[in-house]
This record gives sequence, C-alpha cells and structure tokens, in this order.
Amino acid sequence: MKEILTDMHYADAYAFQEFRADSIYRAAAGMYLEIFEKYGVDTAEFNSSFNYYVEHPDVLDKMYQAMIDSLNARESRIREE
Repeated sequence: MKEILTDMHYADAYAFQEFRADSIYRAAAGMYLEIFEKYGVDTAEFNSSFNYYVEHPDVLDKMYQAMIDSLNARESRIREE
C-alpha cells in the first residue's frame, strides 16, 4: 500500500504541474489506473484497503511516516549525484 500511495502522490504532483485545472483530475485518474495495474490491484481492492487505513489512523500515520522517510532518502540520493 505504501508504494501505491507514493506513486499516487507522484501522479498528483505531476498532474498539478503538467495539466490545466480542468484536466488535472482526469489525468490523475488515468495515472491511478496505471498504478493499480502496476501493483495488480483494482479500484475496489484499493478502496477497501484504503478504508482500512482510514479506520485505523495510527496505522495510516505510521505508513505515511515510512513514506516520508523513503522520500527523504530518495531526495538525499538525488542531491548526492
């Protein structure tokens, strides 16, 4: 789930930078479908899983902290190159 959400956040950032306001959500939705395909899940499976995390905010917080740590590490590697 962490990897899926990370990719979805990247998709959101890309859509907000590259598309007009009236196209952002459609573009992001298309990228979400590609992400789901990449990880072998469908929209229903994702929504079911995400709802679990929403109902367990302590687990969601830990996952987001792990995502932040991973992104910070990635940023550090890129800056070192």
